[in-house]
Amino acid sequence: MKFHNVLLMFVAMVLISCGGDSKQKSNLNNPDAGLKPGIKSTSNIDYTKENEFARNTMDFRLKEEPKAAAAMTINIWHYEFLFDGKTMNAPQPHDGHWVLFKDDHTYEYGFYEDKMGSGRYHYSITSGLLLMADDDYTKRPEEYEVKLSGDVLVLVGQANYETNSRQAKLNRGEYLPTRQ
Repeated sequence: MKFHNVLLMFVAMVLISCGGDSKQKSNLNNPDAGLKPGIKSTSNIDYTKENEFARNTMDFRLKEEPKAAAAMTINIWHYEFLFDGKTMNAPQPHDGHWVLFKDDHTYEYGFYEDKMGSGRYHYSITSGLLLMADDDYTKRPEEYEVKLSGDVLVLVGQANYETNSRQAKLNRGEYLPTRQ
């Protein structure tokens, strides 16, 4: 009988410890949460702690590499493909979406002529990592390994902010995308 009580307690402890944070679980099933610049989040989750941590990380990285990379800040980047870990969406769902990285380590993003949001970023030439924190704290910060070649930018998600299942391809453009 004593053995059954111990076993029951052990099973209960395992179940409780596997329960996790319900906020995190609801975000894993939310395809909009932090999908990419240009997509509005329908999430009500507050990522204030994650955003503050990302901004503190950026401040530290800015001391090491204070200058914005010219290759990132020249022109506007237009989304071509996005792989979210399940499906490759190309190109129609992303036509018109863009992101503009500025010299002051801020970025803006939008859909055609409409600006939809902004945030802070840091791109490290040394490590090849791009960290982005949206001004909207209901969006999770994002970190990507950058593959930059001429007019093509490929973003490969990293595990730090749970973007490791995402990849995106962007093309450089001189102007905002236009509707055809």
